[in-house]
Amino acid sequence: MYYRKRAYDGLLVTLYISLVVIGWLMLYSATAREWTSSASFWSSSMGKQTIWLMLAVGVFWLFQIVEWKYWFRTAYLFYALGIVLLVIVLIWGREIKGARSWLYFGGWGFQPSEVAKFTTLLGLSAYLSHYGTDMRRRASQLVASAMILVPAVLVALQPDWGTAMVYGALVLVFYRAGLPVEYFIVGAVAVMGLLGGLLVGWLKMGVVVSVLYSLVAVWYSKRWWWAWLLWLLGVGGVAYVLKEGLEEWEWIVGLYHLLVAELVLFIRRWYRWAVVGIGLVVLAIGLGWSSEFAFREVLKPHQQERINVWLFPHKADPQGAAYNVLQSKLAIGSGGLWGKGFRKGRMTELNYVPEQTTDFIFTTVGEEQGFVGSVAVLAIFLMLLWRLVVLAERVEHDFMRFYLYGVASLLFFHVFVNVGMTLGLVPIIGIPLPFISQGGSALVVFSLMLSVALRMGREA
Repeated sequence: MYYRKRAYDGLLVTLYISLVVIGWLMLYSATAREWTSSASFWSSSMGKQTIWLMLAVGVFWLFQIVEWKYWFRTAYLFYALGIVLLVIVLIWGREIKGARSWLYFGGWGFQPSEVAKFTTLLGLSAYLSHYGTDMRRRASQLVASAMILVPAVLVALQPDWGTAMVYGALVLVFYRAGLPVEYFIVGAVAVMGLLGGLLVGWLKMGVVVSVLYSLVAVWYSKRWWWAWLLWLLGVGGVAYVLKEGLEEWEWIVGLYHLLVAELVLFIRRWYRWAVVGIGLVVLAIGLGWSSEFAFREVLKPHQQERINVWLFPHKADPQGAAYNVLQSKLAIGSGGLWGKGFRKGRMTELNYVPEQTTDFIFTTVGEEQGFVGSVAVLAIFLMLLWRLVVLAERVEHDFMRFYLYGVASLLFFHVFVNVGMTLGLVPIIGIPLPFISQGGSALVVFSLMLSVALRMGREA
């Protein structure tokens, strides 16, 4: 038995129950046309989801009896079990929609990739909390990265690239574990370079990065008036060149800003940052050129179409690759401020949006509950994330702290990407909205992760 330090965290429990109830109601509305009696209900996809829901709630309460020390002591064992399951599904898994992601037992299937999220988080939290782990050291960084990369690669081999990318969200835990912020700066610059090359071209993107670099250098100077004057003159030059379309002058104004930044940093004797800054700018320009070249010369037409759906929707085929996103936007926009009402969504009822019970379930929320209902659902997720972070800072053991931050990171990534997909803000990579999208594996695993988090919160 265990010694109960605190009562259950009422807010966290309330948020969990609210999300699963909202999810069940939205799925009920989206699938009501599929069945007409109680017998047909239990044989429908909604009936199976209801059974999964009852199982998930049972798991949520059952695992409250397990102390956090059990997970800490068995974390590596569970991590190994998750890897084994991912290997098994590659060999004996059932292929659905081109991906070998499911294992079936007695007519019921589950996705090992969902289970591996939980086991990977346990193993990673145990390693990061080990007394010999120091995320400022290269060896610790490599081991922690490998612990995420191994399951991610196995999932990508299924292939399920969307779920594989979810494991990358655990990198956010590294920051709390002491990973130097310079790594995140390099990552942000790399993303800026890749996207900038596609959006505006590598040369214009290089100008933007150079302007930002000179701004940072001038900002952290001694507020010298002449440095600000040089920067403002450079910004004026950039504006004039872009307005007049003088493409041959773009590299000159970019070089001007680099020289201003280097001048300020050298006068301040920040030689190391002067070298690092130039390196970051070169990295961004190189990646920008690479992404632009790869899009034109390497990617196949259907792959280019997927990127166009995300970044250039006006160039995508509205009856082809862009169909899902366009229908999703129409459904959400038609909801207006207050929505059409429960089970009154026309586009939901007629199934205009493909995959509206899984990847695009948020369209049902937007159409039937409108802007107010959509914001309310997002507010519940936000409060849940806030509560997990609060509990993470209250617990005493690092294992619990890193685990709680990991749960928050996974939830944040899922919500941000799933909702962003329905609005066309991020690429369509096919991941569920936690507790709301149809799918038993994800529902049970997220309930388990939150249950363990709730039990840890009682130790705070």
